[in-house]
Amino acid sequence: LGAGLVVDPFPDMLAKVPEGVHTSGLDAVAFARQGPTKVRYNVALLKEVLHHIPLTEVEALYHGVYQQLLPGGVCVCITRPHVAQYPFFEAAHRVWRENQPRVEEYVERMRKGGFAGVDVQEHDYSFEIRAGRWYAMVEGRFWSTFTHFTDAELAAGLTELRARCGAGRARALTRRMVTAVSFHALKVRRGG
Repeated sequence: LGAGLVVDPFPDMLAKVPEGVHTSGLDAVAFARQGPTKVRYNVALLKEVLHHIPLTEVEALYHGVYQQLLPGGVCVCITRPHVAQYPFFEAAHRVWRENQPRVEEYVERMRKGGFAGVDVQEHDYSFEIRAGRWYAMVEGRFWSTFTHFTDAELAAGLTELRARCGAGRARALTRRMVTAVSFHALKVRRGG
């Protein structure tokens, strides 16, 4: 495929893909279930999508990716931790935990899907953001976590958050990302 392939079921996201990069409008599990006869590749990057896939489907996803990867290929999964490190209102923390399985659950399914030797690491990225900007992002539902709330529930949550965190000043935040990396086994030729 040369330049790469972006898989996303949402046309508005695919519209942002640069020219020359191939696209597929399938969801990740449907794409992986196509098997290795449709597509093969050297690298699979699953970035912040795993929490959108039911845990019961994750093993099938990894199995399909493993089958589609060329020998020696690598699968890199970037996801978020089970517990959010952000200033959320309490109900948002609960929704985050309910929809973000622990990384160990993903690693177990990755192994069952065919991958061995999964390397897991956490990476922290610090940044500053003004309180008003943060509140506007939460109000705009910038993460899927916030789509679980009605307008009234979100407004109540923002009131709680503003009372706890205050207004105006910049806040130092840390974004924690979890990576799980594994390679497709190389086929070794035996004999002469």
